[in-house]
Amino acid sequence: MFAAGVGALLAGCATPGGGEDSGLRSLWLPASQEEWRKAALRPSFKLVRSDKTSREIPGEVIGRLMRAKDKLEAAGAARADLALADASAPNAFAFTHEGRRIVAFTLPWLDRFGGDEDGIAAVLGHELAHLSLNHSNIERRKREQSAQQAGYVAGIILGLIGVPFGGTIAGNVASGYARSYTRDEERAADELGLRWAVKAGYDPCGMQRVMRSLQGLDSSLSLAWLSTHPGHDERAEYAARTASEAGHSCK
Repeated sequence: MFAAGVGALLAGCATPGGGEDSGLRSLWLPASQEEWRKAALRPSFKLVRSDKTSREIPGEVIGRLMRAKDKLEAAGAARADLALADASAPNAFAFTHEGRRIVAFTLPWLDRFGGDEDGIAAVLGHELAHLSLNHSNIERRKREQSAQQAGYVAGIILGLIGVPFGGTIAGNVASGYARSYTRDEERAADELGLRWAVKAGYDPCGMQRVMRSLQGLDSSLSLAWLSTHPGHDERAEYAARTASEAGHSCK
């Protein structure tokens, strides 16, 4: 059974976000990750939104997500469950719910990068690194509560009927689990995440491709996001250096 939630605006981690229409509208999190494995064997998988509209996801895309997750975990990465989220912007973010570590990819992110398993592994490794490095700790939540009071996060609107803990997940996301990280935290997550990706056999040039592709979205960035994130150029260059050290050459 999938849980679907509708949450507040979020700035996210891997991508710009921002804007009035970047809110999390639905989040799909199966009770067991085996549901994703079954979905990966189908030609396509239907996700039903809380407003009863639906979206088809190719099974091969879910297969790439699960394969990257398995390889990263085998390489020593933190363990987490995968979720999908409906939002207007390509994004990925990590949060916890009742001790359950979760990494979510938005549908626009999968539309843009779902065919690039190296990119998936690099970004998934980055989000797992945030969890491993405890970047959503108590001090972070205190900071985010202050940000929330300052008006960075919109009020929560829930439309859930009979959906297990969907409202709680939306509340956690809104209260700061998916908010922007500091520049130093982002750099640390890039370093650890790419290290895991390389050990798992992935090409770190995938992260460079993701960052280069997202540069075209920078016109919508807010000053708040710019103040807390390393630039895409910096992160793309770091990925290229990591690739070179691992014997790869990014074009």
